[in-house]
Amino acid sequence: MDPGTRPVAVQSRPQQPLKLVGSFMQLQALWIAAAETATDGLDFARRLEDAGVFVRIDPSVEPLAFRGAIEHVVRAKRVRKIGPDGRHHQRGRHPRRTA
Repeated sequence: MDPGTRPVAVQSRPQQPLKLVGSFMQLQALWIAAAETATDGLDFARRLEDAGVFVRIDPSVEPLAFRGAIEHVVRAKRVRKIGPDGRHHQRGRHPRRTA
């Protein structure tokens, strides 16, 4: 560094755990395979359902929209880490809920 140059803060992003990469790639492969052969959006969703990616709450009801599942929302807290013991945030740890 040249004299008189102020240091710049370097921000690093958290790294994705390598153990999750394989399952994520499998999900992407299923998604691409369904998209490649689907004739429309409903066919795409049915193919993902057949592959076990989408799950219906009530199989007798034809879905009209796709929504992701959110297990539990904790408001006004920035999540720092999600682990098997729960979510770690600015104010401490929110333990994992058991069914």
